[in-house]
Amino acid sequence: MPKASARFPSLSVQAFTLRQMPVSELPKAAAQGPIVSGRPLTKRIFDPSAHAPGLAKVVSSSMRPAGGSSGTRITSPEVCACCGRLKLCYRRRMSRLIDLMRHLGPTKLLRFGALDVARRTLARDAKISFAQNGEDLVLDSLLGHRRLGFYVDVGCNHPTNISNSYRFYLRGWSGIAIDANKEFASDWARLRPRDTFRVACISDDEREVEFKVFNSRALSSIGGQRFYPNDEHYRLVRVDRMKTQALTDLLDDCSAPREFAFLSADVEGHDFEVIRSLDLDRYSPEVILVELNGTDIDLGNISCSPIATHLARYSYRPQAALSSNVFFRRQ
Repeated sequence: MPKASARFPSLSVQAFTLRQMPVSELPKAAAQGPIVSGRPLTKRIFDPSAHAPGLAKVVSSSMRPAGGSSGTRITSPEVCACCGRLKLCYRRRMSRLIDLMRHLGPTKLLRFGALDVARRTLARDAKISFAQNGEDLVLDSLLGHRRLGFYVDVGCNHPTNISNSYRFYLRGWSGIAIDANKEFASDWARLRPRDTFRVACISDDEREVEFKVFNSRALSSIGGQRFYPNDEHYRLVRVDRMKTQALTDLLDDCSAPREFAFLSADVEGHDFEVIRSLDLDRYSPEVILVELNGTDIDLGNISCSPIATHLARYSYRPQAALSSNVFFRRQ
């Protein structure tokens, strides 16, 4: 039996005995009792994802020597969706690296890598957010940090900057992204090819509207409402004449799944119309993230808002609030 010992910052690992076995033998080994012995450990430091497919290294947390009162806890290897092997296979790792290179470019990739190394070294619990106020981190927590899923992002804006869905795309998710600004079409095709991007104005009734594009593209909207006192950000660039359509119709055209992980709606004051345009009896997102501009965010105001009243009919309840955004979850 090989012996292993090491010392990491803030983590002392004592000597223990390690045994390797094929994944197929794990259930039988679990029934036979402890398979690892040694002095007590406080951390589980080996992960099956770090080893060759079909082979798992098994260690226990809070172990006692063989024959002690505590049994062994066996790590369950997760399966990679792309190849059916242990999680984070080489193919998936390379795919993520290529995605980052394509999206960020060499210079930004090096900066991102340096930031990630610093985060892992100095603040292991810190998370990187690509959204404006960390909305993607709240979504990830509400959804249980799942590895794969589907999203619908209305008012998606740029594919990587201030994006509620980019964190999930890097993980391997895909979805439908919708924005009325046609400038973003080429960026989405280049940077997020797995997603389906549609240029559309979403509303609960069909009509001709003027979509006003401002200097700060994230503030562009149908009505041209101003929520911040900044003339430069709201400098008008152009006005596009467009015809609105219901979100249900667009999802039908894109063959979207009936149930998906989350819907994000951020359309600068037109959010309620977007929510009403979705038939929640046909499409059922687990979490709905919606912006409530001009509303004081507290539990009393959220519960009395028209959006909350509408969503309550479909068993959605507010779960969290962040800045001007509210997260509703299906009960």
